[in-house]
Amino acid sequence: MRQKAIFLKLFAILIVVTLIGSCEKVEDGIEDVYSAEESTTALILFSDIFVQADIAAKMVSEPSALKSNVFAMDGGCGIITIEPLGSEFPKTITINYGEDNCTGLDLRERRGQIVATVSDWYRSEGCVLSITPNEYFLDDYKVAGTKVVTNMGYNDFQQPYFTVEISDGVITTPDQKIIQWSTSRTRTWLAGEDTYLNVLDDEYELEGSAVGVTSRDVAFTFNITKPLNVKGDCPWVRSGTIDLKVNNTIIVTTDYGDEGCSPNATATILGNTFPFIMK
Repeated sequence: MRQKAIFLKLFAILIVVTLIGSCEKVEDGIEDVYSAEESTTALILFSDIFVQADIAAKMVSEPSALKSNVFAMDGGCGIITIEPLGSEFPKTITINYGEDNCTGLDLRERRGQIVATVSDWYRSEGCVLSITPNEYFLDDYKVAGTKVVTNMGYNDFQQPYFTVEISDGVITTPDQKIIQWSTSRTRTWLAGEDTYLNVLDDEYELEGSAVGVTSRDVAFTFNITKPLNVKGDCPWVRSGTIDLKVNNTIIVTTDYGDEGCSPNATATILGNTFPFIMK
């Protein structure tokens, strides 16, 4: 995944620092690294599900957009089916990637299905998009759980925004470990609304928090302390900060920079700041 490099560095840092103390502190540091890595993995995987469903749901943005009920995803990886056609709601949107891994334009491998129900035209205030993966895998990580996205209309700055709730999120790693994840976030559409079928110019701001349990049965909380900025034509988080807490203690602060499309970011741990490259 994109941020693997940071965790190897954090692991080394924690080992060096905590060796000054007791063996118990070393073990605690190892658990903190697992929490940081697995919480980021969960964020990336569930964000991807939203992106995939969002691409399909924009076909149901308004009556003029829905001219057929079968579409191919860009790059030919995945088939979108929308039922029923016409103005009747709710509609069921199915993205089928097939039983074998299919490599998308982002070079990620997917298989299985993402199934969503949409209660109204996607651009309508109050529209609810409920997303459920069905034997869905991203890069051989299985993703399960329900993600509910609600169109809240426009904020005071006349920007569309959405609430995002994930309940009972479960990730099964390629080596059959289990990560649990639940989150409550707000996703504000900063740019690209006028060209809603062109996802490359879409820009969003993410705020909120998450809770989870690592594969080593360690509970954590995940708080966005400065809104995350993401854009369709950039593979990395462009700006924002995140604090990760284990046992109510902040152990890693990640800073993604100032809105340039760059893989450079920093991590602060135990009072020390270290640069890293997002993958």
